[in-house]
Amino acid sequence: MKEIIVAAGPGLLSYHDRRRRDNLLGAVERSTVLQGKVIVLILLTYYKVFAGQDIDLDASDATAGPESSQRSIIIANDPYAAAKFFHFIVRTILEELLGVRVDERRHITRQDGIFGTVEAYVGTVEAQGRGTLYLHMIVWLRGGPTACEMKEKLFSSDFQATVAESISSNIRAHHDGVTAESLSTIPRERCISYSRPLDPRQEGFKAQRNEKEQQLVRAVQIHKCGRGCLKMKKGRMLCKSRVPFPLSPVAWVNSAGDWGPKRTYPFMNN
Repeated sequence: MKEIIVAAGPGLLSYHDRRRRDNLLGAVERSTVLQGKVIVLILLTYYKVFAGQDIDLDASDATAGPESSQRSIIIANDPYAAAKFFHFIVRTILEELLGVRVDERRHITRQDGIFGTVEAYVGTVEAQGRGTLYLHMIVWLRGGPTACEMKEKLFSSDFQATVAESISSNIRAHHDGVTAESLSTIPRERCISYSRPLDPRQEGFKAQRNEKEQQLVRAVQIHKCGRGCLKMKKGRMLCKSRVPFPLSPVAWVNSAGDWGPKRTYPFMNN
């Protein structure tokens, strides 16, 4: 692996930024299988965000690095590095998006995050069949309704409309350009999830976003049943993911708390 030197003096970084830098670099240094291009992408992103270096991320290559099978081998060969980096990502989400910070003495500080002020949270870490870690988390917000209050509010049509609007704004299972007929005409791009996000300040952003969303849907949100998801139940082969999904022309929620997003194609994931 080529040596990469990027100046980021400790005097320029806050205490928390230095912790982020050290944790990330420690995870990267332990992974002896990763090759130069992958390390470069990780470090360029890190130093751009945390160290304020003038690096052009728009010039990065989304397809650089190994295929998914090789990434699985990398994780299997060095699970410590994978777990360390996963912990770094989760902690960064908690701190930067939810506004929750925990210091070495386990003292918790809160500030407003993207959903408001977090009163409490609990999470469970699991491993996928491929070996990578992922997180299930429940977050309680300060000032949010209790379970009893929520049950009562769900009988209100105005509250149902508010919840449905929130679902429509945040959970997507529909794209106007993706239908059963159009799928065969949309190319499936490799590694699109690793692409540089679009700049919302650019001219023509909405059209570019619509095109990018269509590519993303085609690449990672279309479910195709196979041996990995099908199981026998009462003499019938059924999909563990419960595909095909129910269709709906709009996002919805009812008084029982059941809900769903807008979906016009039954094999599109949320």
